[in-house]
Amino acid sequence: MQISGMKKAAVIAKAKEVMAYLLRDLNVLGKYNITQAVITQLGNLIEIATNNQVDELAVNNKVVATSTKNNARKALVNMLHDTANIFTVYFNGNTVEQRKYKLKNLSRISNAQLTLSANSFIALLNANPDALKSANISKDFMTELSAKLEDFVTCQANCTDAKRERKESTNAGNQALSNLIQYMAPLCKVAKNYWLQKSDSRYKDYILYSKPKSTASPPVSNAQLSTTPVVAPEKSTA
Repeated sequence: MQISGMKKAAVIAKAKEVMAYLLRDLNVLGKYNITQAVITQLGNLIEIATNNQVDELAVNNKVVATSTKNNARKALVNMLHDTANIFTVYFNGNTVEQRKYKLKNLSRISNAQLTLSANSFIALLNANPDALKSANISKDFMTELSAKLEDFVTCQANCTDAKRERKESTNAGNQALSNLIQYMAPLCKVAKNYWLQKSDSRYKDYILYSKPKSTASPPVSNAQLSTTPVVAPEKSTA
């Protein structure tokens, strides 16, 4: 399995091992441009990847926002149903009026559809003050119904923000891990090529993924080792 398919914690753990091995072998790998500065930059990328793996606050915010939104939706749906039932009873025998105030499938429609339906229903009620009065629906009741709709709309926005923040956090973590892998892989390639015919155990120290022995790379010369020098990039400020 390639290192890109490993769990994030395993990649970071392997990177720390590779860093230790590079420090151990610095005296022989230095001539291939694996310097202390290069290893230090690897350490910087390990730290960045570690710090960006799990944003507990973003995860928790998403959970809380989703739960709060669901509760606000339930409260709104219940009050809308209660209000519609008042008119069903009040207009008993008058199917035309009953249909006017009837609400369908509130529990199954989308959040956007629920918001639209609630707005339309409240507008209908406010446009018929005589019906409200006759059904004993007070101004305070209407204020509460409007407040539940407003709360639901706010909770939807908060939930959207929390999901975006969680996604951004995940993307940042993935990018940090990708930067680490892309930087570490060529270092390991140089080290493996050096140890290929010198030490089997040290060669294996730098293997980032397993593959069949039949597909192992053929031996390379010292000249090939240095054809692509590794240059330490500037220290990340992320």
